[in-house]
Amino acid sequence: MNLKFFLLVFFGLTLTTQAATYKQNCRVIGEDDYLQFTIESDLSSGSSFAFKITAFEDEDCKIAYLHYDQYFKIDSIAGEKINLKTEKVTYTPLSKEVASALRMINYCNTKNWNAKVAVDVTGQLCDNYQQFAKDEIFFQILKNESSILKFGTTTKALDGHSEKNRPQDFDELDYL
Repeated sequence: MNLKFFLLVFFGLTLTTQAATYKQNCRVIGEDDYLQFTIESDLSSGSSFAFKITAFEDEDCKIAYLHYDQYFKIDSIAGEKINLKTEKVTYTPLSKEVASALRMINYCNTKNWNAKVAVDVTGQLCDNYQQFAKDEIFFQILKNESSILKFGTTTKALDGHSEKNRPQDFDELDYL
């Protein structure tokens, strides 16, 4: 298992919930981190959003080994700016081997890793990345063009943890 995935996971985007599901194509981050980003949302103010990232062992994104999910409520939408209020952040290892590896390194300062069991990491420090805390606002950008969504690309400087750090550019991959 390649743990650099955990550092790079946030260079994606964020959002999601129930009415519609939008997915990006499988992508490679770094040399060998194969990821697929999914958004579930009806895109209305006050509704729930789920932003989900699945990590895969293979470049075809067929053999999943980890889910990383962020759950939000839409706090406000104004033009292309969207503010998301954090509800919960979780990791779910999908095999005993991945769970064991996370336990061994005490990932997110917890040893409670078990296969196919989500672990709440809201507000935790995981591999030098501070997870969003409960009720923390994630400042993002969103463009909804018919059945295509675009979300902001986060970076270390523009990580969405404050208004001044709101992403400025949309991700090159659309959500379909």
